[in-house]
Amino acid sequence: MKTLFTIFILFPIFIYSQNKENSSVFLTISNESKLNVIINHTNLKADNYTKLDSILNVSNFISIEKAIDFKTGIEKLDNWYIIKHNGNSKEFRNNLIELNDNYLLDIELAPKVINLASSNDYFEVNSSPLLENRALNLINASKAWDIRKNNTAVIAVSGESEYQGHEDLISNVNYQEYIYSSSPYSFHGTAVAGCAGGVTNNNLGLASAGYNPKVLLYSSSLDNQMSKLIDALNRGAKVVTISQGSLDYNSYYQSIIDYGYNLGVTFVAGAGNGPSWENQFLLYNSTCDKDNFGDNLSLPGSGECLVYPASFNHVISVTSVSHSNMYGVPVYLNIPSANLLGYYNYLWKDVHEQFTGNAASSHNHNSKIDICAPGYSVPALYYDINNKYTNVWGTSFAAPMVASAISLILSVNPCLTPDDIEYIIKTTAFNIYSITENQSYIGKLGAGRLDLFAAINLAQTYKANYIQNISFSLTNQIIKGHTIIVGSSVTSSTPVGAVTILSGADITFNSRQYIELKPGFEAQQNSTFYLNVDENFIPCP
Repeated sequence: MKTLFTIFILFPIFIYSQNKENSSVFLTISNESKLNVIINHTNLKADNYTKLDSILNVSNFISIEKAIDFKTGIEKLDNWYIIKHNGNSKEFRNNLIELNDNYLLDIELAPKVINLASSNDYFEVNSSPLLENRALNLINASKAWDIRKNNTAVIAVSGESEYQGHEDLISNVNYQEYIYSSSPYSFHGTAVAGCAGGVTNNNLGLASAGYNPKVLLYSSSLDNQMSKLIDALNRGAKVVTISQGSLDYNSYYQSIIDYGYNLGVTFVAGAGNGPSWENQFLLYNSTCDKDNFGDNLSLPGSGECLVYPASFNHVISVTSVSHSNMYGVPVYLNIPSANLLGYYNYLWKDVHEQFTGNAASSHNHNSKIDICAPGYSVPALYYDINNKYTNVWGTSFAAPMVASAISLILSVNPCLTPDDIEYIIKTTAFNIYSITENQSYIGKLGAGRLDLFAAINLAQTYKANYIQNISFSLTNQIIKGHTIIVGSSVTSSTPVGAVTILSGADITFNSRQYIELKPGFEAQQNSTFYLNVDENFIPCP
């Protein structure tokens, strides 16, 4: 039995390696001649573009490049360019907007991005693998595994700069964009990837909620790198998890999310790590959206900011609840013999605040949150070869846990659309608003806490394929579906139907879950039919 090593960080280690300060502006250039003018901006004066020339030179123009190197069929994305410069980004953007040029449109700052892992000044000593069980048991993972363990889904882990070839991860890695690294800056990527696809049931380390999904590891963020998203799709990804966040809305990134969504990709992202995490954006004089894009009603530090990509349309936004103890009001402990002077019980089960009664200890909460999952003191993989396991805090780790769970849901029913998946996890979520300690967050924690067991149960029969009310007899063909019921009186709420297989016909019924023959099913003499139930059968395109 391995002992978990708990990480204790007193400074924002990830800001150094991961933050991306604005040095670029996005814009749409719909006119090729205008594009050529910008590319060769030394000739601007001769072409009567003196004002644009001045803007580019004052901002220390570096380069202009196309954001996407292939056609998507979406005009905004196909004409998306990135201007890199060394000047003041906001001033540069405003000057371009003031040109009022009909061929320079949708001028936006490149968002600032910060990882969604957070440091914490309290950690459990002598922790053990029981920590893992408490986190996964909260979402009823082990009960879900009783229904299905064979995970056929692929998760793309997005925007992590470093991964380590960890003993409890590497066999589930289908693709790695860059080579493995072992350094303090590989901590975040390794921990996130392990929450998404840590190897399960190998008598080693930790487990993942999805019970061995395969993972694709990208250093590029798939919500702003279209080519990487296409690469992930080509490698079979149906789920993308993102553990970075920005307070800056960006319509180009929303367009990429829309593109993936229309191709059946479910995006999952961390909702933000609360007031202290938001305060990092004060370095950039940032404001934030509080309810909808563009309202700018809040300064960072409230814990209520909308964080992107989590708050984009078609993204499942995940915030944290605790998982360690039972419900209840925290008890102040003053027991000198136990060395518990001034110690408060904390991490109450399904409570949003880490330290109950202290809103500053919570992760983000707002109207865009969809679901909650364990995000405080979550067992995870660690980069250090000598200390391979740790406890982590952050929606960076709650989000890939949800993504991992979604991959198992898709393994049960691969025909589910992103909207279906969102409906299933929300409909089956545990209501955490009834807990006294969560009363002040009503409407800001989404549908509640993920319940994987309940979600798997609903996914099994969701949009089942019932073959009924057939007005003609079946001839040579193949009938396929997620779940097939043939015959009359399929359910008490659906009309009576019947199926007759004609003499000489050869019919195959293919199903992923089960096939049930009801009264009214008839196979005539000299006909043949086959019932093929295969959990690996893919009933949808």
